[in-house]
Amino acid sequence: MNKKAICTLLSLGVIITNTGMINANELNSPTLNTEISQEAISDNEVKIKSDYYSFNLPYNKDDINITYKEYENKVEYTVTSKNTGEILTVFGEETIKIEKNIYSEKLGRMATRLSKNLYQNHYKGPCTVRVNQPITIWAQGSFRAIDTAGKPTLTQVSGGDWSMSSTTVKNNWKNGQQSMSITTTAMTTLTVKTTATTVGSFSVSNLRKAGFSVASSDNKNYIARFTPEKYFGFKWDIEKGYTPIY
Repeated sequence: MNKKAICTLLSLGVIITNTGMINANELNSPTLNTEISQEAISDNEVKIKSDYYSFNLPYNKDDINITYKEYENKVEYTVTSKNTGEILTVFGEETIKIEKNIYSEKLGRMATRLSKNLYQNHYKGPCTVRVNQPITIWAQGSFRAIDTAGKPTLTQVSGGDWSMSSTTVKNNWKNGQQSMSITTTAMTTLTVKTTATTVGSFSVSNLRKAGFSVASSDNKNYIARFTPEKYFGFKWDIEKGYTPIY
């Protein structure tokens, strides 16, 4: 089997063993960290090509670097700014469980059922949140389709004295269907507590630069808030991969 075929199987979480189920959480060591190719579509759009997918991102080609790490149970892409090294976004898919030789009533035959979590990180100042979308996939031969979608969530990834409120997370999934893609989006208000003497990303000046509205009643303790103008998240296609939504 050639390298590309092996990479494709790993991206699907298809690990060949003699057992009927694999707990993929035990497979956490990265096996590849590789640059992937970029092609400019316009000043504000770039096409990314990898062994797995070809997809577009809303950035200028000359402004970003993109790499992926391949694990036995996960593929993760990281987009960074060439000028500052700042992480702009991280997205990936993690295989949680693989069940082989399971009978599918919808397919009418034996197939492999994969449980995955799709995710994307979004960054605002010192705050990082992650949109999560659990799904199950049926795979048999060349056939693959999303069979079910679990409840999407929005979680805090970075530390510090901040919180989320008025959070809504939704997807376009309809129960009973099988589909090649799913769209998951979120909305939340970020609230940061800081002080006049705090330095770094949690400082009053840097929070204002990041777009937070900052207020204080005593000029010592400050509350900074940010609410996006529109929902953020991603569309994931079983063949084409991620399309970020901002």
